[in-house]
Amino acid sequence: MGNSVGNLKEYWDAIRTHERLIGGFIWDWADQGLRKVSADGKEFWAYGGDYGDKPNDGNFCCNGIVQPDRKPNPSLYEVKKVYQRVHVTPVDLLAGKVKVFNEYDFVTLDFMDVSWELAEDGKVLQSGKLSRLSAAPKQEQEIRVPFDRPQLKPGREYHLKLIFTLGEDTLWANTGHVLAWEQFEVPFDVAKAEEEKISAMPSLRVKETSKEIRVTGDKLAVIVSKEGGSLDSLMYEGRELIDSPLVPNFWRVPIDNDNGNGMPKRHGIWRTAWPKARVKKVSAKLVKPQAAQVIVEAELGAKNCPCEVIYTIYGSGDIVVASSVDAGGLGLPELPRFGMQMMIPGQFDTMTWFGRGPHETYWDRKTGAAVGEYSGKVKGLVHSYVRPQENGNRSDVRWAALTDKDGSGLLVVGMPVFDVSAWPYTMEQLEKATHIHELPEDFHSITLNIDYKQMGVGGDDSWGARTHPEYMLPAGKYSYRFRLRPYTSEMGDKRELARVWLPAD
Repeated sequence: MGNSVGNLKEYWDAIRTHERLIGGFIWDWADQGLRKVSADGKEFWAYGGDYGDKPNDGNFCCNGIVQPDRKPNPSLYEVKKVYQRVHVTPVDLLAGKVKVFNEYDFVTLDFMDVSWELAEDGKVLQSGKLSRLSAAPKQEQEIRVPFDRPQLKPGREYHLKLIFTLGEDTLWANTGHVLAWEQFEVPFDVAKAEEEKISAMPSLRVKETSKEIRVTGDKLAVIVSKEGGSLDSLMYEGRELIDSPLVPNFWRVPIDNDNGNGMPKRHGIWRTAWPKARVKKVSAKLVKPQAAQVIVEAELGAKNCPCEVIYTIYGSGDIVVASSVDAGGLGLPELPRFGMQMMIPGQFDTMTWFGRGPHETYWDRKTGAAVGEYSGKVKGLVHSYVRPQENGNRSDVRWAALTDKDGSGLLVVGMPVFDVSAWPYTMEQLEKATHIHELPEDFHSITLNIDYKQMGVGGDDSWGARTHPEYMLPAGKYSYRFRLRPYTSEMGDKRELARVWLPAD
């Protein structure tokens, strides 16, 4: 149901390992909602109770991998990837050698075309086609992908991708339809990215009042609230990049599987963990003329669980945010999420990222998404499930940029990776809505979630099964870091800025 189909790969790992095991059947194919028009003329998908029908099962008729109009839910891409009948394993990636296994029962692989791509940080450098394969059913064949060793650049990642497509038209799909793909990171010996010299950055000034800490420098002004312990303002060249403060977040809007297994009640203490937090101390120091540090110490409204956020602000405009929590030994339930959330101006409505995509992915549902560089409008990156719920996450993100029509905005860089989502509404609006037409259509800010991780979506069933333990966040110690960087198109390629290492000296 809804945001689901987690841990499907684990099912099929078991099925493929044991000859007598079958399963992994999905119920259903389509969400069985009905198109309805609200009193104010907005179309939405209706479900149980929307026609005055009693008794009803609410949205339990909406448990498909496609929506009522057959628009794919993101889970469809995971299903297709896990179900594919061609499997590739590396033999010697540096030499381009791999093994291809034919899982089909009756056909050789000679009905497929095979192409390949070698990409640098998501940008294709080389590509080509291979001869058709001859692997018989249940047999494997070793092949060599004839890429040339590229000129390796510091800090880059190199991925090899193989794509298997229909070689001729069939009754069910046309030539070129993708049947299977696989991607590997090629283990080239790549040098570390260039380090930015702190000593070459503009100097900073720190000013402290009873209410706030203000750090200013060339073109930069940062405010951290003493009362809220939050990053309240980030101004660059006189332009404000924050609409609502950056704060820790431990909650997610419940998905259908969460509601089915009682997560909101069982883990509800995390919903108000930060809103009810007590900020104990906010201190600041100038660690170097070009670098200031603001340390926020707090106790969460979850059994006084310790939480700390450290903002290291550099004269370059970079802010390294280090967030940590120690939830161990307090008898607390697992964390639904560990991350930070803020709102940014609505004009930064294009998100570009280097990570998994292009569709939505989660910890236990990301096999079907390749690593690459992707871009889209924020409104197009959310997914409107029949019943609104947590959505739009992208996993294993190295960097993401939220920019306006001129290409300026905010760059978020993982140290090394993070999860990210951006919504054209607030978390509160998303949780309150029960139908898609209840979400705002013209919201003036964007909610930006920068997460270490959130629990998996699960998928065994939607009426009691919990997320698998390996995709949970048990109450314990967690920490992560990311870098914020105001960005203007005059600074050059944002990809190069994302590769810079901090601190350097």
